[in-house]
Amino acid sequence: RYIDEENHALPAFLGAAYRVPIVTGAVPLAPEGHYLGNDSLFARLSRLQHYLAQDSFWLAMTEQIDVLPDTQFVLIPKLGQHEVWLGSIQHMPGKLLKMKHFYTFGLHEEGWAEYKYIDARFKGQVVCRKSLPSYPSQAFEMNQE
Repeated sequence: RYIDEENHALPAFLGAAYRVPIVTGAVPLAPEGHYLGNDSLFARLSRLQHYLAQDSFWLAMTEQIDVLPDTQFVLIPKLGQHEVWLGSIQHMPGKLLKMKHFYTFGLHEEGWAEYKYIDARFKGQVVCRKSLPSYPSQAFEMNQE
């Protein structure tokens, strides 16, 4: 399904494709034609998509949005073999700006293949990991923005 700007579920039209990131993970199927609410998971996804679409960098960079069971968001970029943990949509413009700066000024020094997990949930910092922490659910409980 596609979700419009007013949070209504639209059918996927045969023969028509829109260049938007695919959403995977813990997402129920949106009932076609129904209003999905302003605080629903779909509304948060819509806001995240809106943030991504406002910036040509993020529009070109984002391949997929993965929704974790606790409704936190992870971006899968088109370049590199890493994930970007965003967490909730709170402070999303700041998180995306912080990540854009990291891609522009930091990652090119280390290389795109150096890290597997890039965590942008923390206020004022980007945390990179070469491998997944032992307890990923605990990692999401750390001091977030």
